Amino acid sequence: MTMTEESWTSRKTAATRLHLVHVPADVLCALAREDLESARAMMPMKLTPYLVSDECSGTWRRRSGQIARNPGDAAWVTRLAVEPHSRQVIGRAGYHGPPDEAGMVEIGYAI
Repeated sequence: MTMTEESWTSRKTAATRLHLVHVPADVLCALAREDLESARAMMPMKLTPYLVSDECSGTWRRRSGQIARNPGDAAWVTRLAVEPHSRQVIGRAGYHGPPDEAGMVEIGYAI
């Protein structure tokens, strides 16, 4: 599997399409600080107050610290789940990090 910072999109034509959009390190840091306005200024989609709620802010703090320690994890960790037509963020999803020695990954998501 090749990981990139490009959006992930279902290839199935009948699927309800969501884009899983990479969150740049500076946006992760803004969300970790619960600074929604700064995050909105850096992202082209509609970020909602949910992203700085108690449910999400801990995730952003963990992931921003993880990326600071291990920049190579950036392509693997939490992304924004975006409905492409409205550009509305409807949740978050991604791996907790790259595969372990056995090739296993842990997936996290909230919609």
